[in-house]
Amino acid sequence: MSIELEEIICGRMRREGGAISFREFMSMSLYYPGHGYYTSAETQIGRGGDYFTAPHLHPAFGALVGRQIEQMWQVMDRPTDFHVVEFGPGMGYLAADILGYLKGSDFFDALTYLLIELNPYVQSQQEQHLLPVVHPHLAPFADKVRWVAPMDVSPMRGCILSNELIDAFPVHVITTVGDQVRPGAAKNQERPGAAKNGDDAFREVWVDGGFGEVLRDCSQELRSYAKEFDLPLPRDCKERFWFNGYRTEVNLVMRDWLREVSGMLIEGFVFTIDYGYPAWQYYSADRSRGTLVCYSGHRVSDDPYINVGGQDITAHVNFSALKRWGEEVGLATVGFCPQGTFMVSMGIDDLLTGMLTRQRYQVEVAQVKRLLLPQGMGESHKVLIQYKGSLEAPTLRGFSLRNQRSSLDG
Repeated sequence: MSIELEEIICGRMRREGGAISFREFMSMSLYYPGHGYYTSAETQIGRGGDYFTAPHLHPAFGALVGRQIEQMWQVMDRPTDFHVVEFGPGMGYLAADILGYLKGSDFFDALTYLLIELNPYVQSQQEQHLLPVVHPHLAPFADKVRWVAPMDVSPMRGCILSNELIDAFPVHVITTVGDQVRPGAAKNQERPGAAKNGDDAFREVWVDGGFGEVLRDCSQELRSYAKEFDLPLPRDCKERFWFNGYRTEVNLVMRDWLREVSGMLIEGFVFTIDYGYPAWQYYSADRSRGTLVCYSGHRVSDDPYINVGGQDITAHVNFSALKRWGEEVGLATVGFCPQGTFMVSMGIDDLLTGMLTRQRYQVEVAQVKRLLLPQGMGESHKVLIQYKGSLEAPTLRGFSLRNQRSSLDG
């Protein structure tokens, strides 16, 4: 826990009249310079850290992602200059596995790999992994990789890649008026006599100086979101859920992010891998407590107000919003499916034939199963690919077995 960060947040609350929105609290907890979870020198990812992602399990994942990106290049008529821009590259394992798989191919010659990393301490670890100084002869990607800020990416042809990025965008938390806020919260600051149906069925959660919760009126943007994605109203919920309150998250940051990445592309793809649901599943009346969770030391918590700055805070992705808002900025949805299905479509069987080692065969098979099977990441994690350009409905191998794009319209 960062006591200094808590004091900084409380100072912000005092300047804002005693409370800030949960979205602002989450943003400061995760991204406040030098103290937030994703900007601190103490951030640890992987088996020895707070969580791990697919590239930590087996290089087959990155190889299949690389295989799909290579097909994107082919579909775009093999441009001589193709950029991959990876947001939030973690320890650099995904980049290394993609480049390792592609090395020696015609595509590799056309490829430039750009990494966007907010945390300078994490970037130094990525550099050690991709550009080792001690053994420079082991840095086969030195002329391929470059670290950049988003503002420095000129419009290009290529692919915007992210793996478990959007789930860490700060979210608004909204709740029905009947919800029980956390102990120590200030009184419910709703308007007297406010309606409990339609747009006024929800209140936004704010956080006060004692890290208790305050309910305030939703902004017009949040009310519009609730209507656009058909969030359940009192008449839709089973009585017991309504009595206990309905609580969920709204990620508006990804709308700005989609606008930003679309502006980076002259032509190309946005390749998103993350855990989440279509809107009709995300905002089911039965999912009455939302999806927000915290991770620290591979332990899961539902309390974002402890260990401030020392734990990850995440919420699942509304893939229907990614599709709809992407279309508004010129990104057509090519396909959507579970991660496990994507990997099978991309040829995991033939890939593994040359990758599994005899010495660690059983261990590696178990690792790949965690990527593929529903009880692992195979069903919880989804793949969404969008396209900007002049091609009409490009077809990609990753969705050859199962394309659930239409489920995002429900």
